[in-house]
Amino acid sequence: AQVGRQGDGGLSVLKDLAAKDQLAPKVVVNLGTNGAISDQTAREIIATVGDRQLYWITPHVPTKPWQKQVVKQVHELARTHKNVHEVAWNANSADHPAWFGKDNVHMNEVGNAQFTRLLVITMLKEGK
Repeated sequence: AQVGRQGDGGLSVLKDLAAKDQLAPKVVVNLGTNGAISDQTAREIIATVGDRQLYWITPHVPTKPWQKQVVKQVHELARTHKNVHEVAWNANSADHPAWFGKDNVHMNEVGNAQFTRLLVITMLKEGK
């Protein structure tokens, strides 16, 4: 994890882990909060993850114009790749401003707990 990581930076980390044979059978990706992700980068992320289960978290960043694009992109990736699972943080957090700080982006303690809860539930439900 790193604050402010962009899609291509996340891809670099995944490629490095894959080269070292350090990717787990279940991979969680939380990219898109700090900027849109190119379709090429998204395809490379999926290729790098390979046959592993990929859990891609949709961003909650309502003040940024790319939020809708990234949410749609993740939804489409999950629809078209059997090993990609959408963790619908955007939809699940939208009506809960109390989960965030004043900027409505960075989670507080309650938001962190809800984020973790959703991730675990999605992994248990969608996991194979």
